[in-house]
Formats: sequence, structure tokens, C-alpha cells
Amino acid sequence: MDYLYTVAILACIYAILSSSFNLILGLTGLFALSHAAFYGIGAYTAALFDLSLQLPFLVGVAAAMLIAGACSLLISVPSLRIAGDYLVIASFGFQFLVYAVFVNVKSLTKGPAGLPGIHAPEILGMRFDTPQSFLLLAAAMAFLAIAAAARISASPFGRILRGVREDEIATRALGKDVVRAKILVFTVGSMLAGGAGAVFAHHSSFISPDMFLLDESIYILAMVLVGGAGSILGSVLGALVLVVLPEALRFLDLPSVLVGQARQMLYAVVLLGFLLYRPQGLIPEWSRPVERIFARLGFSR
Repeated sequence: MDYLYTVAILACIYAILSSSFNLILGLTGLFALSHAAFYGIGAYTAALFDLSLQLPFLVGVAAAMLIAGACSLLISVPSLRIAGDYLVIASFGFQFLVYAVFVNVKSLTKGPAGLPGIHAPEILGMRFDTPQSFLLLAAAMAFLAIAAAARISASPFGRILRGVREDEIATRALGKDVVRAKILVFTVGSMLAGGAGAVFAHHSSFISPDMFLLDESIYILAMVLVGGAGSILGSVLGALVLVVLPEALRFLDLPSVLVGQARQMLYAVVLLGFLLYRPQGLIPEWSRPVERIFARLGFSR
């Protein structure tokens, strides 16, 4: 039973990651390969605030989001002021730079050995030290992050972001500050990824650099594409599918050395299938059922 709770917790964490990346890629059309880097920055920040400073969980989450957002400015400000293609190059390099920092700054990160012993969260005297209780916390954090992403998507600012995606020149001609909008959404998406990293660090109680590689960024990208680029609810569904579906391999009679390879092959097959036969994803952007859900929640397009 604890295994099912663990899968559900991971689904909540990846729902935060996919919905935040959908703001950047799906809503605004900014292609970046660094989301796992901000995920890792948040995880290491929360871990250090817990292990070295003994600060409360919520303080660590806030610090993780702020530091991830600040680090995002290092690549978004220079690259987005020039052209979108530079963001791909800058984010790709930033992903490897962050990994190099995690590995080599051993005084903080302990290098490849990672950081063990991260404590279970405690809020107002309540400890979330069981899979059941942590699932409630992860679900609450996921709800807040998804609600924030949905609010941005349905706001006037969200319409500006769609304008940037569809025709940046026309949006600029209408008097909108395109560069500011791109930098802002990239920062917000990175902050949410940092918050997801903080939740993951306290869930796993151990983090290492190998958990935040380029493969993880591509995994998050796959969730957005499978769920539906531009659809916040679609990205959440994509996270659920790609977290839960590969777990079925555990019930097959496969050698342990092949399980990881089979999982990667399954990701590839699912992603290629969607790109070829349903490129709009599971929930297309602003499909009618989704619009009704947003209307009932008090959002408007």
C-alpha cells in the first residue's frame, strides 16, 4: 500500500513540474531544456535549509522558489532579449552547468554522494512522516501550484502570452512588453519547479546530482506534449499518465536490469505515438469541457 502512496506523491510532484513547464512551453511557446535544473536547485536549497540551518519546511519551500526564480534570470534576461533560439542554447548549457555545480561544490552538495537525512516536513506541529500524511501535503502543494498556473493561463496576462506564442511581432505592435512577459513567465515557471524540488527533497529524504539530469527535463517535456501543450489540466493528466503507466512494468516478469531500459522505451513509444497520431495531446488547449471546468472554478478565458 505504501508503494501506491509513493506513486501518488510522485504524480503530485510531477503535476507541479508539468503545469509549470506548460506555462513556458505550451502557453508562451518558449522552448527550454532546463526545467530539471530549477527542480534540482529547489531540492538542494530546501535540503540545505533543513540540514544546515534547521529552518521550517515552509521557509525552505519559499527559499527554494525564490532562489530558483533568481537563477532563471541568469538565462532568461540575456537570451530572451535577443531571440528565442538563444533560449534553447542557454537553457541547455545551464542544465549542464547546474549539474556541474551539484557535483563539484562538495562543501555544500557533498558531490556525487548527495545529501542524505533530509527530515520529514513539519507544519504547525504536525509532522508529515508517513506516506499517507505526505500525500495530503503533496496534493495540497500540487493544487496550489496548478491553481496558480490555471489562473495565469485564464488571465489577461495569459492572453498576452498566447499572443507572444502566435505572433510576437503583432503582440509587440499592440504595445505589449513582450520581453517582460517572457521573462516573467519563465521566472514564475522556474519558481514553481523549485517548489516541486523542495517537496521532492523532503519526500525522498535523499537527493543527488543524478536525479536532475537532462533526461529529467525531457521527461517533463514529454508530459506536456502528451497532456496537451497550452492546456494546464492536460499537462496534469500527462504527468499522471507518464508516472503511473510505466509502473505497470513492475508487475511483468522482467529481469531487474531490463526494467529501466523498458521504461525508457515505453516513454519513447508513447511520446512518438502522440506526436504522430494526436499532436494536440490528451486535452487540447481550451477544449469545451475544459472551458466549462474553468468557468465553474471562477476563471474566464
